[in-house]
Amino acid sequence: MKTVNRFVALKCRRCKAEFPVNTQARCARCGGILASEYDLRGLSFEKNSRTMWDFRELLPPVERIVSMGEGWTPCLRLENLEKILGLESVYAKMESLNPTGSFKDRAASLGVSFALSLSKKGCFTASSGNAALATCAYSSKAGLRCALLIRDDVPKQKLKPLFMYSPLVFRVKNLYQTQKRLLESLSLVSRMLPDWFNLFLWAPVNPALVDAYKTISFEIFLQIGIPDYVVVPVAGGDLLFGVHKGFLELKHAGLTHKLPKMVAVQPLGSDPLVQSFDNRLRVVESIVPRKSVAVALQVGFGAEHALDALYESKGFGVSVTDKETIEAHRLLAKKEGVFCEISSATAIAALFRAKIKNEKVCVIITSTGFKHFLPSDAKEFFVEDVNSLIQNLRKL
Repeated sequence: MKTVNRFVALKCRRCKAEFPVNTQARCARCGGILASEYDLRGLSFEKNSRTMWDFRELLPPVERIVSMGEGWTPCLRLENLEKILGLESVYAKMESLNPTGSFKDRAASLGVSFALSLSKKGCFTASSGNAALATCAYSSKAGLRCALLIRDDVPKQKLKPLFMYSPLVFRVKNLYQTQKRLLESLSLVSRMLPDWFNLFLWAPVNPALVDAYKTISFEIFLQIGIPDYVVVPVAGGDLLFGVHKGFLELKHAGLTHKLPKMVAVQPLGSDPLVQSFDNRLRVVESIVPRKSVAVALQVGFGAEHALDALYESKGFGVSVTDKETIEAHRLLAKKEGVFCEISSATAIAALFRAKIKNEKVCVIITSTGFKHFLPSDAKEFFVEDVNSLIQNLRKL
């Protein structure tokens, strides 16, 4: 049976003005952020889904789908960390197990599907690494060319996989230093390559693509029910907002009466969202970002949709130090066997600061450790022969 798409309109969250689904901008009337609305009457889910496209009725309509099996990542229970933290239950939504190793695959799949449906010749984006790899992979799958603007401080180990796809790569100094510089760079590429699709994953630029992250919420709901808290590492805020939007739609559809509290995590000194929330602002005030080991989260600006997610869910923000992040990164590997990108470990570090007790928590593991990690010391023994091996084993 053919799935009926429930998309109604792309509307401004502030003034409710309507726009075409492929609009790549803020509201032309009031400057608000746009968001997709759906007809949620009679909504139900099947538990035997296998990719995020099983939820296509709640995604913006596209004519051609480009998929590599993204979505339906496991919710892994972290029983050893539960004991350390004193929590009822802690689950990790393993977005690191998507095709290119990060949550960005969901939005890249939707974005490249848009590009193909619009007969674009290529895709381009700006990225700290994860979105770049996802854009490369899905563009290749669709037979489209790919161009990347990469921030100059991204670790080289994170960039090496990109070159397998032969994209056009431009390392841009201070690309993410200010919002203005970033958006001007993207605008320049748009003017020079008008028949290419701008796949920059941020709601002020690509509001419809945020809906790809709703599918994380739908999966969590089917896998473990509704948590009390969902902890999300945050840079631009799309993942935070998208996951919140998904749970909000579940509530509006009558599938749950409960909303999880959203917890935004940022590195201390690169935490404009957390600072703005703590000051009860309605817009994210820009800051000069401090360098952090969590390079993917090292930003000095944000947008109001992420603040809305915190206010609407009665959540909060947490800033974590590099020391706390490094310790959490190693603890997650040693206690649970989970090797995540160091930026993802901020979510674990936040659990020690947040002082949540006796609650059900889900943390989003945004990316795999094979992309970016800090080496840890390990005990090594030089063994010349079997007798030496036996002697060393007796010391354990």
